[in-house]
Amino acid sequence: MTRIAGAPLAVLDQIRSWHEGRQARRLARLAIDDGIWRQVMAASPVFDNMSDAAKGRLRDLSTRFLLEKRFFGAQGFLIHPSVSVSIAAQACRLVLHMELDHFAPFRTIIVYPGSFVAEREEEDELGIVHSGYEELDGESMEQGAVVLAWSEAQPRQELGTSNVVMHEFAHKLDEASGSQNGVPILHPEMNPTHWQLALRGAYTRMVEESQRAVSEGRVAATVIDDYATTNPAEFFAVCVEYFFHAPEFLAENLPAVFEQFCAFFREDTRHFADWIPPEPDQ
Repeated sequence: MTRIAGAPLAVLDQIRSWHEGRQARRLARLAIDDGIWRQVMAASPVFDNMSDAAKGRLRDLSTRFLLEKRFFGAQGFLIHPSVSVSIAAQACRLVLHMELDHFAPFRTIIVYPGSFVAEREEEDELGIVHSGYEELDGESMEQGAVVLAWSEAQPRQELGTSNVVMHEFAHKLDEASGSQNGVPILHPEMNPTHWQLALRGAYTRMVEESQRAVSEGRVAATVIDDYATTNPAEFFAVCVEYFFHAPEFLAENLPAVFEQFCAFFREDTRHFADWIPPEPDQ
């Protein structure tokens, strides 16, 4: 049998073309309805002041996100397209200047109509394991699903710093490095030492202030939501909420954290800049 020179490359090109065509057809079938997209864009301040180009980029990311993920309703909750599109858009707002593969690999998103109860086990300082239940609005399981309460996940225009979708998907950004520890995969141009000094330093100061307050019988005057003192992963996720919902406050009160976030998310959320395709990470 005679081998034709260059045939392997031709075959690879054909396979690549077939996959690209298949992906395009699947994306076309999942095209987001114009009316639903306009509704979602108007529903939350995190989409305000975005240019048409940026919204187009976000819509593309959200469509690909919907192609990759599976949504399930719990306790009889129906996943209407407006629900899945809203969650996708809020999650993808985090990676507007990155790519979807910056999230840790996972497939499943479970949506409850309201708060849900999860079983918990905690080990105390004596090594005794205590079991109990906790009411939650969201949860990001390590190497597992994202679980959300729609009563809190649906976008709203009211001012505030809470965004359960961004919070839980911030954990998935964090987890991409191997675990939820407050250190996501940083871009090559970022200095990991600077990240640690900024975030761990701010976290440690908040924890110390909280512990002093408890010992003195007073309420801790933490700079941001005191849930951030739970652990470094929660500190990161809470700060992400502030970065997108209250950037001026975060920049004023935790400037080193804000500076690192600008580098990581590749934008200054105080002054939205148009989306420009970034140079690929090396």
